[in-house]
Amino acid sequence: MYKNLCSRDADEWQFLENKRRNLLSDLKNLKSKDPELQKANSIRVLEFGVGPGVNLYCYPPNTRLIAVDINKFFEDIFMNNLKKYENITLEKFLITSARDLREIPSNSIDAVVCTYTFSSVDDQLEVAKEIKRVLAKGGKWYFYEMVGYQNRYYRLLQEALRPIWRIWFNNWRLGYNIRPILEKAGFTDITLDYFELKEVHFLAAPNVCGTAMKPE
Repeated sequence: MYKNLCSRDADEWQFLENKRRNLLSDLKNLKSKDPELQKANSIRVLEFGVGPGVNLYCYPPNTRLIAVDINKFFEDIFMNNLKKYENITLEKFLITSARDLREIPSNSIDAVVCTYTFSSVDDQLEVAKEIKRVLAKGGKWYFYEMVGYQNRYYRLLQEALRPIWRIWFNNWRLGYNIRPILEKAGFTDITLDYFELKEVHFLAAPNVCGTAMKPE
């Protein structure tokens, strides 16, 4: 979604892609908690807000993927894109919200991925709790999102403009702090890399990429 807010500045676009690649490169270091997947040197990844599949190129060999998106429109586009990636086995494509992953057993996912999706969910705490439920112990959540400014006054401005911004930009939430949400949901080992984009509206400039772990 950030593509809608970014200019066509090539350097900033490359910066964003490098951030994405560096964040998800850690997936290759994960070891599955599932004995059968361990034998196959495979991991199970759930990506919500998968859209057309812009993160597929970042997934390591032998990835078993559960794709989740609330918008059925993306399913055919995603399936066509998936054909280019023989390293990925699709287990399911679920048309649902990240708040309702009832089809996914608890403790069954090695990694959850979302990029520019958590910013727009209706109830962030409930989504975070559901992500923690499906993750295996020691599993990690990888995220890349628009967040609030660290500067108090800029954040107050974001919060004041949040209602109209959500109408204009497909429910995107301005001015929120992701760390307290992760902590309240029970995640540990939280890593947050904050940065500000230059070629976007200043209200959307603060971003973060990071990880959070479900305790062992």
